[in-house]
Amino acid sequence: TEGFLVEGSPGITQCSEIKIHSCIYKTRPEIQSVVHVHPRYTVLTSVLGLTLRPMCQEGIEHLTNQLNVLKEFSRILKPKGKLIITTPNISHLRAKLSNFLLESEIYNRMPINEIDSLWLSKNSDGETYFGHIFLIGIQKLKILAKLSGFSIRKIHAVKASWSSILLSIFLPIIVIVNYYAYYVSMNRNNELDREWKRSIYKEALRLNLNSNILFGKHLFIEFEKIYDLDSVDLLFYKKHQSFTPV
Repeated sequence: TEGFLVEGSPGITQCSEIKIHSCIYKTRPEIQSVVHVHPRYTVLTSVLGLTLRPMCQEGIEHLTNQLNVLKEFSRILKPKGKLIITTPNISHLRAKLSNFLLESEIYNRMPINEIDSLWLSKNSDGETYFGHIFLIGIQKLKILAKLSGFSIRKIHAVKASWSSILLSIFLPIIVIVNYYAYYVSMNRNNELDREWKRSIYKEALRLNLNSNILFGKHLFIEFEKIYDLDSVDLLFYKKHQSFTPV
């Protein structure tokens, strides 16, 4: 960890960044390796003084513990930092109908199963690649993000699903059902602050009726970090009733 040359062919010298790596090993003993690269786009972003934005592109639907992943994104981001997540949209109208009919994301495919949804490694490590087993809708993604200190900043428009557009004839029913659920929910849990309830339920209502979500083939969500993880825990403890584990 001192940065001295231990072994190697004659003429070999340490790289100029060896002291940086040495400092990392000293301050973080749990770190076993440091990868130091210079991707051209990262260098360009640094020269221009731009802020790097973490992106999870078409990946979160393959992960078994999505909350832990979002918490890790929150840990590495500063307050007001941005996170972009894209994933297949199971909240658009065609996907909702497919789920109703088949419990599948697409009406011409079978539900998740051992043939189509699992890729097993041929190596002895037993590694498994999960297909779309852990698809996530907008409401679940929103609550997991909030538990990680994020808030939705923008829902970007993407290519529309023509099947979903054709299903827009059911929009009046969707609107009525959503508003009915909203008003029923507002009259429950009366011990909670009414304005807080209103803000929570209205956000859920807006997401359910958002055109980019109802018709877009993919979710393209930009999040902003609002709270640190410790602050999130305190916020929810204050707002919700406690319970005693059995």
